[in-house]
Amino acid sequence: MNHPFLHHSSTGRSSPYRSWKRSFSLSMILALLLQGLIAVLPGSAGMQVAQAAGPGGTSGSVTYTTLEDFNQACATLDGVTVTGMNPDGEVRLRASLEDYFDGNDVNTTLWEEGYFYDWYDVYPVVSGGVVTLDGNYLHSLTSFNQSGRFVEARALIRANPGNLSTPGNAANIDIGYYRNLRPWVQDGDTNPITADTALRLFLTENGGSNNLKVRLADGTNPWVDDDIPDPDLTQWHIFRIEWGAVDTSYYIDGSLVSTLPEMVSNGDTLYARILLFHLNPSGYLEPLEEPPGLSPMQVDWIRGGQYPASGSYTSCVYDAGGVVNFSDVAWDASVPSGSGLTIQRRTSLDNASWSNWSSPIDASAGSSDTSDSPSGRYLQYRLNYTSSSLIETAELQQITFNYFGPTGLEVSPASVTLDPGATQTFTATARDANNREVTGLTVSWSSSVGSINPATGQFTAPLPAGTTSNAVTATVNLSGGGTLTGNASVTVRDLPPSASAGGPYSVDEGSSINLTASGSDPNGTGVSYAWDLDNNGTFETSGQTVSFSRDDNGSYPVTVRVTDGTSQSTTAGATVTVVNVAPTASFGVSATTVDEGGSVTLSLTSPSDPSSADMTAGFTYAFDCGTGTFGSYSGSNSTSCGTTDNGTFTVRGRIRDKDGGVNTYSATVTVVNVAPTASFGVSATTVDEGGSVTLSLTSPYDPSSADMTAGFTYAFDCGTGTFGSYSGSNSTSCGTTDNGTFTVRGRIRDKDGGVNTYSATVTVVNVAPTASFGVSATTVDEGGSVTLSLTSPSDPSSADMTAGFTYAFDCGTGTFGTPGSASSVSCTMGDAGNLTVRGKIIDKDGGETSYSNSVTVNNIAPEITEISNNGPVLTYQPVQIVVTVSSYAGDTLSYEFDCDNNGVYEVGPQSGNTGVCTFSQKGTYTVGVRVSDDDGASDTGTTEVEVKSYLLFLPLVVRNP
Repeated sequence: MNHPFLHHSSTGRSSPYRSWKRSFSLSMILALLLQGLIAVLPGSAGMQVAQAAGPGGTSGSVTYTTLEDFNQACATLDGVTVTGMNPDGEVRLRASLEDYFDGNDVNTTLWEEGYFYDWYDVYPVVSGGVVTLDGNYLHSLTSFNQSGRFVEARALIRANPGNLSTPGNAANIDIGYYRNLRPWVQDGDTNPITADTALRLFLTENGGSNNLKVRLADGTNPWVDDDIPDPDLTQWHIFRIEWGAVDTSYYIDGSLVSTLPEMVSNGDTLYARILLFHLNPSGYLEPLEEPPGLSPMQVDWIRGGQYPASGSYTSCVYDAGGVVNFSDVAWDASVPSGSGLTIQRRTSLDNASWSNWSSPIDASAGSSDTSDSPSGRYLQYRLNYTSSSLIETAELQQITFNYFGPTGLEVSPASVTLDPGATQTFTATARDANNREVTGLTVSWSSSVGSINPATGQFTAPLPAGTTSNAVTATVNLSGGGTLTGNASVTVRDLPPSASAGGPYSVDEGSSINLTASGSDPNGTGVSYAWDLDNNGTFETSGQTVSFSRDDNGSYPVTVRVTDGTSQSTTAGATVTVVNVAPTASFGVSATTVDEGGSVTLSLTSPSDPSSADMTAGFTYAFDCGTGTFGSYSGSNSTSCGTTDNGTFTVRGRIRDKDGGVNTYSATVTVVNVAPTASFGVSATTVDEGGSVTLSLTSPYDPSSADMTAGFTYAFDCGTGTFGSYSGSNSTSCGTTDNGTFTVRGRIRDKDGGVNTYSATVTVVNVAPTASFGVSATTVDEGGSVTLSLTSPSDPSSADMTAGFTYAFDCGTGTFGTPGSASSVSCTMGDAGNLTVRGKIIDKDGGETSYSNSVTVNNIAPEITEISNNGPVLTYQPVQIVVTVSSYAGDTLSYEFDCDNNGVYEVGPQSGNTGVCTFSQKGTYTVGVRVSDDDGASDTGTTEVEVKSYLLFLPLVVRNP
């Protein structure tokens, strides 16, 4: 029986196929989770843990090749997957769809599952890592339309080799891509085929020795088949389809078996879903036409769609147990054309701080690499996958890292010569069996002589001289037990002693001073001292401390010699300065306070000097009268100082001996200043505000001629209570800004600040403000308004101008309103007549100015706006005439009515606006109305009244015959 399944594949098959798959049991998963929770053990891979770095490790290697190796919980997979047949494993890119049938049920997030005959409602069965299809199918939920896609599956087409009675026992199977709709299910049923779908399939049909074929169909075009030789269908095979833009290639176990060209130009982008299909149930005769003994199909794994362009695998951390060089790496990988794989690694001493990832190693360029990585205890590697074809992926099956622990330790420098107590920092270099340096080791240091920092290797030489072999030892512990050591020798020099004569020394003439030397032997022996105090080359005085004195001042050299226990000597010199002592005397001042122009006498008496030679030679004297400069030295011990100005002065006296020794004495003399005087003048004692007065200080005088020569400065207070700045002008003009009584003052000051102050009283009289009085209209109708205003206010007082003014207005009533800040008012005019309106402006001091003007108020005559009546009425029935008038509200109105319109107003005058008329005849009558105000103005008008007569209705009497 034929069925409409079509099929497609792509080109470029190059990577070898392996019959591996992932196989995870519950026990394996639990084992992996448990391994991820425990610490990393030396020599094993596991999760990252923080361990201290330090000891050297032993050489060894680590290999990753099994599913358990690659699938640890701490590994990071990004776009890749781990597959294989347990225990073997491999790392590869993950395809768009992959299923390894590891569970017990069909993964319904990937597949639509179904059966084909209503009488055989059995679904595919997942068990033991394979799916068995027997009269049913799996159709992917995802529909693919990418250009360049693939599908491959490891399948056993005849899962029951005992059912081989006929060539047709392959039972109509399909593997590959099949449209978007589910497969055809029974005779007579149809599955719609659309132009945007296609199929690419491996399939078997009934009969024939070559019943395995490949099929291709695009859209609604007829399919194309190609019979291919059957492989042994009782064995597992890998079936692969590569669906390209030009043609589709079909592979079995990596060998190309057929290539079919595309039917349409867009055939590579038509939609199709991945299909595993088994049509006829095994063991059934009816209602099938196929012979009995059909075999089910089993599938180990399937993957398809596309691979990602890139992905990576980052391993768990491997702990070598100690610091080693991870120098060599070897791998087993396949890298087909269109894919790529690089390997990187990094190391760490403490599993916290890591080296940079190494340069990528191209896995396709070989199978091993010997480049170095930084020394470390911990190793991590990363696999970087690429796929330019998107249908090929590299596969890594095994990777091995060889590492080498330190085997030797060198100390640098190997030998050193040092002074006693000097320091030297030693370094240690460890190397592995390949003579490569191993870094990051913890080195401990020890010494048989002197002292050494056990952590840094800083050595301090001992004092005794000599050479010691292996004086310094570096030690590195090894993780496997044992240590590595390295040594260095040290020579300590024999040095002469140090010597110091002390000083510098200084002593007054006639006094003594102790000289103290110091010295030591760097090699630790004792020392002795001898002095040459008279600078004759002979060390005549023994001892570390000796006494020294001289009778006269001068500079005297001395030398000390220090000798150690091996008779090595060192000398050192110093200078003793014998200092002259200045003479003394009593300093006298005749007065400490004096008026300027007076004088004081300075004297130095009772001279004395500790040197009898200086006393015999005698002394000279100099004086400073407060100028800051001494006069010349002379034999006179006193002087008279005159004063020319006030101030506080320091006066001084000096006594000097023959050697130039000087003592200086000082005292303070205060010269008192006298304030100047003058005559104070005021030009006027009464002035209007805004006016001014002149203040002056004349005839200045000061008892000090210096002050008179220097001149004076003047300051004035114009009544504000504050003086202005001092200046050379002896007069000032004071303007007034407000009324009141003010105290004005003047001051005269000399150059020394002496001041006299004078005062007088000035009265400033208030001046009333002025303004412009404005009237908006001098003639206005009664009831109209006039605006009164006071503008351009002015006051000679700037204070009043600043304070502002208040205003009051009289709107013709003869009375001013309450003053306020408003400078205008609107006046509503009353009845007709001539009115006087007024305004006044008032300053803050009550000064005011009033203004007036006349306003004529014109009468407004009343105006009849409407006359109405309540007609038509009957004869003799009163008619009400109602008048509506517009007039000035303040006028009193009177109303008159002319009922017969003869010019005589017989009704009124009256105050009400309603009049009553009565008519005896029917007809239309004109009624006249006149309205007058109390000023004699009036208005007239008429209204028409309709009058009707009464009607008499008599009853009709009908008499019965």
